[in-house]
Amino acid sequence: LDLGSLYTVSTVDIWTVTPFLGSDESASISSSVDGVTFSAPVSVNPIIWTDGFTNTNLRQGSIDVSTLPDGQFYRVDVFDPAQWMMINEIQLDGVPAVVPEPSSAILVALGGLALFRRRRA
Repeated sequence: LDLGSLYTVSTVDIWTVTPFLGSDESASISSSVDGVTFSAPVSVNPIIWTDGFTNTNLRQGSIDVSTLPDGQFYRVDVFDPAQWMMINEIQLDGVPAVVPEPSSAILVALGGLALFRRRRA
């Protein structure tokens, strides 16, 4: 999944329908800044499914991925060794990652140099 910019993702929710659930589904989720090199994955085995919406057969598996590094790209692999499975939706919950502006870092460095020069004089 390409989120378009850098994000800090805390949870990944996977939605499926009850008829396709067994008890041995697992998931592996990793992040990447460049879409080529991915982090070590967060793995969950088995996925714990909970009720989704009232009066539907949708079920939700919520996975804590707060230990993953920030990323623009996320890889979500869901496995079911016994049968195929239908994924209805994947939802990533997070916030845009805070990246310091280069100009701010330069101004701080210049301020430090000015202070250093002033003390030497």
